[in-house]
Amino acid sequence: MDEPPGPEGVARVRVRLLGELALALAELGRDSSLLMRGGGQAVLTVWPSRNGAGDKREVVAVQDGNGWSFLWSGGARCAVADEGSPRVAAFMVTQAQAGGRA
Repeated sequence: MDEPPGPEGVARVRVRLLGELALALAELGRDSSLLMRGGGQAVLTVWPSRNGAGDKREVVAVQDGNGWSFLWSGGARCAVADEGSPRVAAFMVTQAQAGGRA
């Protein structure tokens, strides 16, 4: 995955990846909110299911070696390997919420 140089480029990649994850979560019927914190730190909040099951999760996208990964509570991680990675991460986050696990 090409990334623009500098902090602004990193912030843009984070927002794009988290936006793709938000779309994948919406396909699973899950609500999320993207928040841009100071310093270019983007955080995706994934809300409990509409029936109230599960906990709120915060997901970030981080540089991981030569690529990127999604991270959320409990140290859970999903590497961004290809275009399908946001869908895999969305499934993992929703399963973690349903089971109360990381």
